[in-house]
Amino acid sequence: MKHILNQFITKSVIAAVLIFSLFNNTTFAQKEADQKVDVTLRIIGIVNKDGQKFKDVTATLYSDNNKIKSLVTATDGKFSFDLDFQKNYIIEISKSGYISQKIKVNSHIPEKKLKGDSWWSVKPVINMLESHAGIDAVALNEPVISVEWVDKKDDFKIDETYSKTMAAKIDEVKGKVTELKKADVSKKIKEGDKLLAKKQYEEAWLLYSEAKKILPKDPTAAEKIAGVKNKIKDSPEQGYKKAMDKAEKDLAAKKYNAAKKSVEIALLYKENDSAAIAKLQSIENVQNGGSDLAGDGEDIEKPSPTQEKENILKIESYKKELRVFEKDNNRRSIAAILDSIGNLYRSNKTNDEAVKYYSQAVKVTEELGDKKNVAKILSKEAKVHMEMGNYENTLDCYEKALKITEELNQKDETANILGNMANLYNYTYRTDDALKAYEKLVDLKNDMGDQKGQSDALSNIGDIYLAKQDAQKAIENYEKSLKIDIGSKDIKGQATNYNNLGVAYHKKGDYKKSIQSHEKAQKIFEELNDKTGLFKTYNNLGNNYYKMNDFVKAEDYYNNTLKTAKAVSDEKGQISALYNLGNIFKDQKKYEKALENFNKSVELAKQIKYQEALGKNYKSMSAIYYDKKDFQKAYEHYKLYVDAKFIEDDEGQLSEIQAKVENDLQIEKLKAKLTAQTMLSMLKDEQNLKEIELRDVEIQRQEEVNQKQRILIFAFVLGFLIVIIFSFLLFRQYKQIKKSNKLLAQQNEEIRQQKEEITAQRDQLEEINIELEKLSIVARETSNAVIIMDGEGRFEWVNAGFERLFGITLEQLIQQKGDNFIDTSNSSDAKDLFLSCIENKITVSYDTFTFDAAGNKIWTQTTLTPIADASGKVIKLVAIDSNITQIKLAEEEIKQQNEEIKAQSEQLKEFNKKLETKNIQIMDSINYAKRIQEAILPRQSLIYTALPDSFILFKPKDIVSGDFYWYAQLGDKWFVAAVDCTGHGVPGAFMSMIGNTLLNEIVVNKKVDVPSAILLELNKGISFSLTQGKEGEDSQDDGMDISICCVDTVKKTATLALAGHAAFAVRDNTLSSVEGDIFSIGGMFANNPNIEFTDNVFPLDKPLTLYMFSDGYQDQFGGADNKKFMVNRFGKLLSENQNLPMCDQHVLLDKTIEEWKGSRKQLDDILVIGLRFPGV
Repeated sequence: MKHILNQFITKSVIAAVLIFSLFNNTTFAQKEADQKVDVTLRIIGIVNKDGQKFKDVTATLYSDNNKIKSLVTATDGKFSFDLDFQKNYIIEISKSGYISQKIKVNSHIPEKKLKGDSWWSVKPVINMLESHAGIDAVALNEPVISVEWVDKKDDFKIDETYSKTMAAKIDEVKGKVTELKKADVSKKIKEGDKLLAKKQYEEAWLLYSEAKKILPKDPTAAEKIAGVKNKIKDSPEQGYKKAMDKAEKDLAAKKYNAAKKSVEIALLYKENDSAAIAKLQSIENVQNGGSDLAGDGEDIEKPSPTQEKENILKIESYKKELRVFEKDNNRRSIAAILDSIGNLYRSNKTNDEAVKYYSQAVKVTEELGDKKNVAKILSKEAKVHMEMGNYENTLDCYEKALKITEELNQKDETANILGNMANLYNYTYRTDDALKAYEKLVDLKNDMGDQKGQSDALSNIGDIYLAKQDAQKAIENYEKSLKIDIGSKDIKGQATNYNNLGVAYHKKGDYKKSIQSHEKAQKIFEELNDKTGLFKTYNNLGNNYYKMNDFVKAEDYYNNTLKTAKAVSDEKGQISALYNLGNIFKDQKKYEKALENFNKSVELAKQIKYQEALGKNYKSMSAIYYDKKDFQKAYEHYKLYVDAKFIEDDEGQLSEIQAKVENDLQIEKLKAKLTAQTMLSMLKDEQNLKEIELRDVEIQRQEEVNQKQRILIFAFVLGFLIVIIFSFLLFRQYKQIKKSNKLLAQQNEEIRQQKEEITAQRDQLEEINIELEKLSIVARETSNAVIIMDGEGRFEWVNAGFERLFGITLEQLIQQKGDNFIDTSNSSDAKDLFLSCIENKITVSYDTFTFDAAGNKIWTQTTLTPIADASGKVIKLVAIDSNITQIKLAEEEIKQQNEEIKAQSEQLKEFNKKLETKNIQIMDSINYAKRIQEAILPRQSLIYTALPDSFILFKPKDIVSGDFYWYAQLGDKWFVAAVDCTGHGVPGAFMSMIGNTLLNEIVVNKKVDVPSAILLELNKGISFSLTQGKEGEDSQDDGMDISICCVDTVKKTATLALAGHAAFAVRDNTLSSVEGDIFSIGGMFANNPNIEFTDNVFPLDKPLTLYMFSDGYQDQFGGADNKKFMVNRFGKLLSENQNLPMCDQHVLLDKTIEEWKGSRKQLDDILVIGLRFPGV
């Protein structure tokens, strides 16, 4: 009977499974028919810089050395690629000015995982490092992150061990960059100091500015610049002009380097000045047309939008020059222009066009037989191909350049090209080719006698073998490099190679030899007192002993690492050491000590916002709490790890831990229920067996009839129950996940708010500390005596100024005169003033005299200030004594002098009467001069008749003016001018009469009708009238700035020429500035043979408004801050009111400048002319 029951149960279970399988297969087949299942590996990366998300970084995906896709990060710093399986990928993260880093992804996965509806994601984080000239970043040619399938995790994971190794290399490179920058800045500042001592201020300024660009946050260079600028007497305009003039002279003498330096100095006075930038490019073009074209240069950063536009304008200008040179068949100039256009396209990152023009430049230069410059251009073309990811083209260009430099025996250039090729071979994993290039470089450096270069190349070979897991060959090359460093007595190079050998032996598993090598490095670093090198060596030694399970020595070395990192203020070194110590204690199950070190590491990491370290610490702490069965804390710390790493819980550990926390209380209940269910089942089974035995015959007969039916029913019911249970479990899991996600979102929001509050409190504390520090400096350094007393007037504290003023200490004062303020004062009013200060809670001041320790009489002014608490009670008094002895002595002297002055005053009164009479006579003469000037000026009605839609705002500073307006008509042409003569008042008026007379002579009598020609004639006339530039005669440097407009009613044009002036033009409702020529009329430019003026022609086919003006309006001081009105505000005022009638604009301009000036004096003559043309 028992056998029959077992058979029945077995058959029932099998039937149920068959039915369920059939049902499941049918469902799956239907699903597969509805849609194709995708299996995907997604890489979701984040790029950071100094803990912040980094935008505009290029992420490029490669497979089998072929570029697949490129992305540029946005403000969130993210990039994402979906990868196919069973392939090897490289993701390169790059940005100009930064060291490129790579991520290696091995997407091979077990075949069985390719079936089903699944996808995986990995979230690597890249921290970008700034590059610098001379940096050897070969260590980062290999990927910094490795991603591959891990069977134990059943998932794709980042190889943490590999990442840790690369993190050390990244830190090493970062340290080298910082050292190079500091060394470069120090060198430039020292050179600048030498020039400063020789009073070569501008040259020193240039070097300090270069230093500041390297380390913008370093205050040294900024302080040096401020100091040298104070020594320069020229104004920015004068300094700029002198530098540009010198550049012109140097160019004329073909001193191109000197000219280039002069233009760079001009740019110090006027940053981003378009004329100076154009001149600099012009000089480079002249140099390019000589025996050498432009050099290879450094990597070019993407220019600003303004610079990019200027580059485009330069390109168009060069293309025009190119057509001229092509017409003349000037091959050398053609080559130079093509190369320059390529440089500008490269600067704008328009790489396709850069390659096109470089290729043309190579072709023309080859025709010239100039092999040297062919190699240089090919090297630049190679770099552009490199930026574009065209590595084969890069190598092709380098190989052609290499062939030329080898033929010309240019060893330095050959070495540079070999190094670049070796780096590219290594970068693209063609390690065999990289090794050949480096080996060739070793031989070349040996021939050149460059031991340092030879040693570096051997070290790079060692790095490649180490990356290839061939530790033995790596060791052989490191030893060769070490031998050279020993021979050349390169002590630091020896230490570096010993460390490299230690790393190689560590990778080989020979920890004893690794320790020996690191100990040798340690000894050298100790002799050099190189604490940075020391703490890294200590860390390497600790890693070896950790691998050997010698936790005592590992702990000792990690403690040394911590101590030395503190000595050099290397926070990351301290964080790493504490983290390593925590892991030692964690492995030994010493959880409390482990948590203590992890917490210290976390606190430091929070201070410098070192997110990666925070994540590692939180993850290790979570593991400890997990082992301790404290699932709540394990969950909390794992969540902190997730937040710190900026990733989601892709491993599922967070939900697993959370589930353990939520179900912890259910475990015992479930165990109890399970036990009860088992016992009940056993009782039921026993009872059923007895019943079956009693009715054996009946059951057997009935079973023969209904057996098949029962099996089917039982199987169906069982299958149905399984489906229901499975659905219930899925629904329950969904609810739990939804609840967990909601809780996590709430907690994240709370953490974010707390972080904002903490940040605000920290900023407030920092501001308070800064203020306290300032007050402390004032109290310590002031020459006044500061005394602090309690509410009763008893002395508590005095500053150093007290001891300097009175020559005694607080203790001596108390011993000699007592401890109370009233008792020690020599003032009879001291007591009353003291009581008034306390009762009324006001500050009181009084003068008194006393004697210092040497017996000298001292007058002091005492200011007594009460300090009250919240209830209003005076708890402190602060007295500040100022030494007014010299003032008192001066008062006595003044008193005596007043008697003398009184006597002299009577004499002055008589003299003033005579002056008053003379002044009346002079003013009468000036007023007569005003009438003469007004008679000379054209009537404004004449101008308004010819140009009805216009205005003239004329506001002389004095009775007569140095500014004047002028009008003339010559046939179909009208002329209007705004003139600003040197000075104002009477001197300016004399100049205005000369200018008015000359303009009438030139236009009306001589019939000169072109504005630029009128200005040239006017310049000659002023020069002749004032005998300027003639040796042996009295000459004047006076002159004038002028804007002159000619309206041609036949041609329908307005032509504007500007000498020392600028103007505004409004067209299509847009106001733009019209820049004038830098030359003024007369003065220092009077006899310059190269002086030229430009005609700015405006068609009158559509509406146009012109504004001509002197500098009086924008130079007027006023407003709330007593500042100049400035040309930008003037232009904005005109732009905002351009649609008003011209008469209303006249009123508005007058009202605005009067309100701006207020009660202040007018500083200069003001002249503004507005002309509006309706268009035809």
